[in-house]
Amino acid sequence: MIKEEIIFETKDIFKKFSNNPVIKNVSLKLHTYSFHAFIGPNGSGKSTFMKICAGEDKDYEGQVFFKNTLINNIKSKKSFLFFNNDLSFPISWNAFEYVKNFSYFYNQEFPSSDKIITLFKQYKLFHNLKTKPNSFSSGEKKKLIVLLIELIKPELVFLDEPDSGLDPEVREFVYARLQKISKQGSSIFVSSHITSEIKNYIDYVTFLRDGEIKKSSKICKPSDFDQIYEKIRKDYQDENSF
Repeated sequence: MIKEEIIFETKDIFKKFSNNPVIKNVSLKLHTYSFHAFIGPNGSGKSTFMKICAGEDKDYEGQVFFKNTLINNIKSKKSFLFFNNDLSFPISWNAFEYVKNFSYFYNQEFPSSDKIITLFKQYKLFHNLKTKPNSFSSGEKKKLIVLLIELIKPELVFLDEPDSGLDPEVREFVYARLQKISKQGSSIFVSSHITSEIKNYIDYVTFLRDGEIKKSSKICKPSDFDQIYEKIRKDYQDENSF
């Protein structure tokens, strides 16, 4: 059995815009070999917190650690990746070139063309191999990012709402692939406001509302998620609270 260890941790993260607190003393731990969902309604602070975790936003109070080292002391952050919901790609590269060149930038070696083509077939993107990804549909763009993650195998990945705008079939595919990637050694941290399918694939969940963590727990089976989710909804007496 694989032993999980803490790979990433935040302590008392606080952030405000003007005088409005948007992240309120959030402490969170992410584990190796795990798929962790960060659930909350739109406007709850998920994207802001994601940017802080990934080092994109440095204007906050509190501490962020990657493998027990303060993130501000890490010169190169190539051990982890962050993708937001607004995906854009280099205009001069087609999908094959993007994946191959990004892989070289990340791992300092080119992956084999056969390996890339095999993944494109598995992701049902082979017909887009020579197409520029900026012309992809939303679902195709997000599958391409997950394909890239599977290829380069970063230690930690932050994905801000990768399921937004996807139909249920594509969401299920993305979740299943992320679950597989996590078991191969990449820790996955995904924000979402959609709860219908993700519960079947995750190892941990954290619920956020109004910038505060309401519950963070290990998920051994989908019913664990359901119990936590229903309790939070009852506490707020609001079916649309998450």
